[in-house]
Amino acid sequence: MTHMPNPAAKRARIAVIGTDGTFAMHGRHRFDWIEYADSGVINPIDDLLATLGELAPDIDLVPIPFRSLGSVSIGPANWL
Repeated sequence: MTHMPNPAAKRARIAVIGTDGTFAMHGRHRFDWIEYADSGVINPIDDLLATLGELAPDIDLVPIPFRSLGSVSIGPANWL
């Protein structure tokens, strides 16, 4: 009997930590680099990874939510 390798067993897993900020803010369109904070909508890391499609087909991306802050809400107290 020939043993067939299990492709799923060889997939690397990478944790993607959702720290929010600029990356998570919902802009009017994908190139809204200036007024993106005006919406007040912060996308959870699960939703962001889902909308980006399959970034790395041979890697399991594991979303880890950490906090929910918009980039304009982050200050020194959050850095420490």
